[in-house]
Parts: sequence; C-alpha cells; structure tokens
Amino acid sequence: MKKFLSLILALVMVFSLVACGAKTEEAPEEEAPVATEIPSEEVEIVTGDTVEENAETTDALTLIGYTVSQEPEFQTRVRTGLQAACDERGYELKIGVHGGDTTKQRAFVEAFINAGAQVCMDFASNAEIGAALAELCDASGVFMVGIDGDYGEPAFYFGTNNPLCATNNGTILAEWVRDNWEGKVDKYVRFNNPEYAPILQSRTEGGWDAFCAVLPEYADKKDDVYCEVFVNSDSLISQQNVRDWFTKQDDAVTSAWIALSDNDIMVAVTEIESMGKDKQTVCVGNDCTQVFLEQLIVKGENTCWVSSLNFRPDNYGKLLVKLAEDLVTDAASVPYMTSFDLPGCNITNVQEMFPEKYAEVTATM
Repeated sequence: MKKFLSLILALVMVFSLVACGAKTEEAPEEEAPVATEIPSEEVEIVTGDTVEENAETTDALTLIGYTVSQEPEFQTRVRTGLQAACDERGYELKIGVHGGDTTKQRAFVEAFINAGAQVCMDFASNAEIGAALAELCDASGVFMVGIDGDYGEPAFYFGTNNPLCATNNGTILAEWVRDNWEGKVDKYVRFNNPEYAPILQSRTEGGWDAFCAVLPEYADKKDDVYCEVFVNSDSLISQQNVRDWFTKQDDAVTSAWIALSDNDIMVAVTEIESMGKDKQTVCVGNDCTQVFLEQLIVKGENTCWVSSLNFRPDNYGKLLVKLAEDLVTDAASVPYMTSFDLPGCNITNVQEMFPEKYAEVTATM
C-alpha cells in the first residue's frame, strides 16, 4: 500500500512539474492589428477647396439621420455645414448626440429609420459598432455612411484618407528638416496612443517611411532615431509623458513630432514651449483647428508647430449631401470611400487657405 501511495505521489509531482513548466513558456507574441489601405479603385478623391454640387436635388432623398458622440470644434463644424447643406437643398436632418452611449446611439439610428430616413450617417465610431449600425440600416434598405469611420460594406466611408495623412505629414516633416536643419535631426517622435483604433493608427504609422523617402539616410537608423510618446485623454498625463521623454534625452536634442490630431499635438507643443525646447523641435498635426491657425498666424516662423493638414471640415456638409444624393439615385456607381486631398497649412499659405481667419487675427495684432 505504501509503495502504491509513493507511486501516486511521484506521478503527482511529475505532472505538477510539467504544469509549472508549461506556465513558464512565453506565449507567442501577437502582432498588433494594422489598418489595410483601401484599394485605389474604391476611393474617389475630391480635389481643391470648391465643392461641385449635383445640378439638381432628388425626390428620392427627404431625410438624413446623423449620429455623433460629442461635438468639439471639428465635429461642430461638420454638423453646422451638414445642416446648412440640407437646408439649402431642401432635405430634413435629424441629429442624435449620444455621448458615447452605444445603446442610445443605436436607438437614434432606429428612430431615424422609423422616421423614414433614406441615409444615416455616423461620425467615427469604432469598426465593430459601425458595422452593427450598417447591418441595422441595410436590413431596412437604408444607406449607412461612416464619417471618418471605416465600417466595411454595406456601409460607405466618407472622410479622411488616413494613410495619406501619414504620408503627407511624414513628407512635410522631412522636407522641413531638410530645408531648415540641413537634413539632420536626432529623434523622430510619433505622439500616439496604442489604444487608438487601427484606422486611426494608420494616420501616423506610415509617417516614418515617408520621412525616410525624403531623407533616405535615416532608413537604417530607425532603432536610434524613431521614438513613440504616448498621448492620453488626460492632457496632464500627456504633458507629463512629453516632459519625461525630454528629461531622458540630451539637453540639446532635436526632434520632429507627428500626431494624430491638432488636439494631441497642441498638448505636446504647450509642454515643449514651457520647457524652452521649441527652437530645437518641429511638430505637425491634422485638422487646422482655431488654436493652430491663431498660433501660426501670430508667431509666424517662431513656432515649432509648423504645419497642419487641412481636412476642410466646413466642406464636409455639402460633400455628404452630394454623397447621399448619389447613393439614393445610383448606389452602384458610388465607390466605397469618398475622400479629398490633404494639403498642409503653413506660414506661406495660411492667408490663402484661411483668408477670413487670417484677417481676423491680424486685425488684433
């Protein structure tokens, strides 16, 4: 009996060791999801700052439903333009601001469908939520448009070509470094949050490749030059992250920063200036917010925030209404994505791009 118990005990110890060994094995690393570029044949690029409307309105469109989580400056300008375009063309617009409550968001869309909407539009939800809304609309014969949101078919995508943002801003940074710092910079910094959706990650992730296309000598120096600093929804944490990064660098470090949005890079710029690092730093963003325009116009060449891609949110409205008209009249001819060119606004062209804002700011200088 004792021998039998000893045998059982030995077997238990063996299995325990095997189990412990299994626990110490490292799990294979999973690659982070990467946003895939939309095929060029599925993208229509609207160029220039003038929106060509359809010659006539259509009786097939009477009501558009629009949902948005919150309305900071960019979203407010989109909604204002959409309302004006609907009023001008004689269409009704119903708006639902859901504050991130997905149950309320879905209820808004259901209400729009029940009210007879032919097209529903949603501003930049994540892909899973957007896909569910698209399925809901499709089941009722209603078109869904994701604004700056890639929901996949049967939805349609309107807005920013995110990979193009990365390419343009990476190019702008490299050209600035080439023209102002003799092509030499110590660090390239991606101001980013790893929790951003893949489609938003793509707005900055290709910037390094574009940077190296202009300055190829950096292509094999990524390990030494490329950095990431995490941006947080709490601006105080973001500022601390920026400060912490600089304290770990040489005091005279030069750096080129790329960010998802003007709201993100503004936090970095504020901290960079407070640390007296603005003369050795260059930053680019997206959106052309009022804060960026005012800083650029007032400071001119004395700001480290040298460029922001012009998303033209004031044009979203007319373009969205045109898209809605096209969908209800001939959806088969509409590509999956409708986007636009993305020029960088800087000190040399800000007066031409934003004449009213330029006049307003310079009048008080």
